[in-house]
Amino acid sequence: MVRTLSFRISSLIGSLLLLTALTVMMSVWVSTYQFAQTQINRDLSVGSNIFQQVMDNRKQQLTNSAEVLAADFGFRQAVATLDVDTIISAMDNHASRISADMMAILDLNGVAQVSTHMNVSDLARLHEELNFKSIIARGGASFVMPLNGRAFQIVMVVVKAPSPIGIAVIGFEIDTRLALQLKQITGLDVTFLVDQQNFPTKLVSTLSSTSPNELWSSIKPNWGLSFSDDPLLQSVSFPLYASDTGDIDVLVTDDLRRVFTQFDQLQPVSYTHLTLPT
Repeated sequence: MVRTLSFRISSLIGSLLLLTALTVMMSVWVSTYQFAQTQINRDLSVGSNIFQQVMDNRKQQLTNSAEVLAADFGFRQAVATLDVDTIISAMDNHASRISADMMAILDLNGVAQVSTHMNVSDLARLHEELNFKSIIARGGASFVMPLNGRAFQIVMVVVKAPSPIGIAVIGFEIDTRLALQLKQITGLDVTFLVDQQNFPTKLVSTLSSTSPNELWSSIKPNWGLSFSDDPLLQSVSFPLYASDTGDIDVLVTDDLRRVFTQFDQLQPVSYTHLTLPT
C-alpha cells in the first residue's frame, strides 16, 4: 500500500513537472514566433523605406546627369539645327559615361527626331502614353515604365535655347545588377515584376526559382511552427508603374528561414504541424 501510494505521488509530481515543462516550452515557442513576426515586419518596413530612398536618390542622380547633357552649349546648338551626326555623337559619349541603355531626342510633341538603342515601338509607346505638354511645363520628368516586356527607369529633360526646342530622353534598364545592388543596401531580396500586354510576365529578382504566384502569396504568408517544408517568404509590395497596358511592381522580401533555422532544430516532430494563433 505504501509503495503504491508513493508511486502515485511520484507519478503525479512527474506529470505536473512534465505539464509545467510543456507549458513553458509552448509559451517560449509562441513568444519567440511573435517576436520574430514583429522583427520581420520591422525589417521589411525599414528595408522598404531604404529602397524608396535609394530609388529617389538614383532618380535625382540620373536627372542631374541628363541636365548636364541638356545644358551643354554644343548639344543645344546641334538640337536646334537638327545636326543628327553631332547629336548622336554627343548622346553616345554621354551614354557611355553614365551607362545609359537608350537615348533619344524628341520634338515638343513627343515625336522622335534622333535616337540610339531605342526601337520604333518604344518611341511610339512613349508618344502614346505621356503628356508632353505637362512634361515641358515641369521642365522634365522621371518615371519607371515597361517597354517591350522589360522595365526601364526613364529620365526626360527639356532642352532649351533659351525656349524649349526638344526633349532629351535617357533610359536605364532595371536589371538583375540593379536588384543585387539594392539587396546589398537593404539587406533584403528585391524583385521587379513586369506585366505588359502581349509579353510574358518578367521577373528581375535576387531570388532564384521563384514564381510570381509564390511572390504574391508571400505578402501574407501562412505562418506555422515548422519551416522545414517549402521555402517560406514574407514580402511587402508597392507599385512603380500602373496603366491599362502594363504594370511594374516591386517586392521587398525577407526569407523566414533566416530567422527560424536554429529554432526549428529544437522543435520535436510532434509539434511540427501546429499553427501559430493570429
